[in-house]
Amino acid sequence: MLKNNIVIAIDGPAGSGKSSIAKIIAKKFSFLYIDTGAMYRALTLKVINLKIDINDQKAIQNLVNSTTISYDKDENLLIDKKLVTDAIRQQKITDLVKKIASSQIIRTFLVDMQRIIGKQKNSIIDGRDIGTVVFPDADLKIFLTSSVEVRAQRRLLQNQENNINLNYNLNEIKTMISIRDQNDTNRKIGALKIAQDGILVDSSKLTFKETEEKIINLMKQKGVINEK
Repeated sequence: MLKNNIVIAIDGPAGSGKSSIAKIIAKKFSFLYIDTGAMYRALTLKVINLKIDINDQKAIQNLVNSTTISYDKDENLLIDKKLVTDAIRQQKITDLVKKIASSQIIRTFLVDMQRIIGKQKNSIIDGRDIGTVVFPDADLKIFLTSSVEVRAQRRLLQNQENNINLNYNLNEIKTMISIRDQNDTNRKIGALKIAQDGILVDSSKLTFKETEEKIINLMKQKGVINEK
């Protein structure tokens, strides 16, 4: 039997597999999986659809004041009660989301939403600063990482399986990931870093199943699930 209102934070760099692991574990233990990146993408979609100037602070404030973020009964992300699962994966969203995420107004709004939603039921939340900023009091804070080489290989395989970004070779992907790591680590807002009481999990030499089992064991050790 699980305790009530558990929050597990999984932070890590791009390509570390945090979203895939979080989804699997959430499903296994009936936790709500909260993809914070998807929330920023959803706001980006709304900015594009409404043709809002992202440099117009008043317009951005009006935007968040009129926005609702929620999940349906199947735990799909909704913005203003509309399902946006597929729409937020468009390339135009990817191109703009970084700038949207740098808005302090949008960030404050989404962090508030993440805290409200995350406290409604047992939740696993992945991102870049969940354990350091969004939920500094999380019951378990994991920093999931792996080497640039391993993450690049995983991303290349993922691209091939999904038939996307096929023009990028392994070295190009490694370069992009390295640049992303540097940018994420040096952000003024929401920088990527491990929480002081976070637990580092390096999956460079682990299979997906081994990584999953390691995190589940940490959950047991922290008492967020009962030992079996």
